[in-house]
Amino acid sequence: MEDKIIKKCVCISADVIDSRVKSKHKELLHIANELNLKYENEIITKFTVRAGDEIFGVVHDFDKGYRVFKDLFKLSKTHQVPLYVGVGFDDIFNQNLIDPNTVNGKAIWNSADAIKILKDSKKIAHLKTLDKNFLFLFLVGHKFNHYMAINYLLYFIIEKVIKRTEKQNKAIELIENNPDKNYKEIGLNLDYDINNAESNISKLLNRAEYNIVKEAEENLINLINILYENERNQ
Repeated sequence: MEDKIIKKCVCISADVIDSRVKSKHKELLHIANELNLKYENEIITKFTVRAGDEIFGVVHDFDKGYRVFKDLFKLSKTHQVPLYVGVGFDDIFNQNLIDPNTVNGKAIWNSADAIKILKDSKKIAHLKTLDKNFLFLFLVGHKFNHYMAINYLLYFIIEKVIKRTEKQNKAIELIENNPDKNYKEIGLNLDYDINNAESNISKLLNRAEYNIVKEAEENLINLINILYENERNQ
């Protein structure tokens, strides 16, 4: 039987920071289950907990992989689990893609390398200053200055996301989960008066810098795709 090859995959590995201090096995199981439920149709290899302190999973499509990464960030805060997060972008292959112990490919290798760089490299020390409880690195391609450009952009995106208020986050969540609803309807869901519901949502989004962050995220995915294609053509 020949290996199956799936292009443009995202492998996400997450190790608990200081796992020897306190076990987070139960919390990791909750996180893995929530990701598997939400992204059931996009997952190639289900998120599982390995060695008691690591989450591992593979998603098809770079954009979906980025969405999983964002949800992992939120879930790590909800469940209070500090994480090293390595995100590898590329292809995967194997005869049994659903088995986390046998699936292979450059996306998996990139994810593992990202974790190693996070733990060992002093070159990215400045990226670790954003949030000591969520240390991340995206890896696509093999050129340091190329994939670091992605991570600098991601740093500034996450920096803005962290500063958002609870109400701003709720408004953004409602907008992204209900694309058919307008600002007025979203405002009413947040209990704003019918006369100023739309304007209040606009104010929340402006203060959250929603549009510029959204555009930055779109450009981030475009850049990842460009680096991926460049790797293919070399």
